[in-house]
Amino acid sequence: MVFWLAALSTVVGGALQSRSARRAQETQGEQTAEQQREAGRQDRETLRYQGELADYWSQRNTQRRRDARGSMFDKYSAVAKPANYTRENLYEGEAPVANAVPVTATPPSVATPRRR
Repeated sequence: MVFWLAALSTVVGGALQSRSARRAQETQGEQTAEQQREAGRQDRETLRYQGELADYWSQRNTQRRRDARGSMFDKYSAVAKPANYTRENLYEGEAPVANAVPVTATPPSVATPRRR
């Protein structure tokens, strides 16, 4: 009689344990899917911000080189510039700001010319 009671308790206990393990696995799967969605959203936001930042600094560097060439070669130009002439900026405003996305992006370094 004890044998049957022990066997029955083992079967019932195993079934209950299996059921609770299945529920825990389903809950964890839902949490993992939510975490993956959130991580994907943050990755897209970070990539967008890094792209905007790289574009901003690229335009700033282009503007800096353009101004340097202009100031160097304007004295050889046959076309007289008005007294209040200034070159228009290629960029508008300030550097983009991350919207609550912790990104440690630094502006690209200014390239130094190669030696010949």
